[in-house]
Amino acid sequence: MKVIVIALCVLCVIYYLPRILFPFIMRMLGRRMQRHVNNMQKEAMKKQSSKENVKQPPVDKKVDESIGEYIDYEEVK
Repeated sequence: MKVIVIALCVLCVIYYLPRILFPFIMRMLGRRMQRHVNNMQKEAMKKQSSKENVKQPPVDKKVDESIGEYIDYEEVK
């Protein structure tokens, strides 16, 4: 009789415990993922704003006159 009661208690715990813990675990994982995404967005915004603040001066391209003129490549069949 004692074994049957213990077996029923174990089965009830196995059946009801995941139903109680699963929503809690999913809520915790969702919050963690949301914090992670928010941190990534903040870092991206910081990088983007730092790139906007530092503007590169325009670079003058020097053309070497001894090389010659550029000719487009055309495929011959």
